[in-house]
Formats: sequence, structure tokens, C-alpha cells
Amino acid sequence: MTLGTASIKRLGILISGRGSNMVALAEAVQADRIPNAEIAIVISDQPNAAGLAKAQERGIETLVIERGGRAFQFRATGPSPVRRHSVDH
Repeated sequence: MTLGTASIKRLGILISGRGSNMVALAEAVQADRIPNAEIAIVISDQPNAAGLAKAQERGIETLVIERGGRAFQFRATGPSPVRRHSVDH
């Protein structure tokens, strides 16, 4: 997506709890304090993370990838969520 000559950067945000940093980023994007950006997806390893609901309230797509043991073990047959949502950063 482009805006004039500036390309809009799609952001992916990882959260594990309340999502306070995600909210701050979402507010900054909305207020254009982070210009030419949009939040494409919020991903958490915690299905009950409060930040997921906060993202959904803002119309941001969310995804839960549960951990396998001590580290993320993402197993997918298709492209990763980051690629599917064309995340730049």
C-alpha cells in the first residue's frame, strides 16, 4: 500500500500480557507519530492475554501461537503469519 510517494510499513507486534506497549504503538500510529505505518497483526503466546482484546477493539487482527515447551515452536504447513500479513517490521 502506498500513500503518495511514501510506502506504508506494515507492523507485526508480539505480546504476552496486557499489551500496554502495543496500545502505545497503536495510538502512535493512529496519531501519525509513527508516520506511514499500520499494525497488520498482533501475535501472542498467551490465549488469554488482555492485549489481544485491546487489539481486537482497535480492529487489529490477532493470532495466538501457543508455546511448545520453553520456546516458540511454530509448526505450520503454509506461510508464516508474518508473511501472510505482509509484515515489514
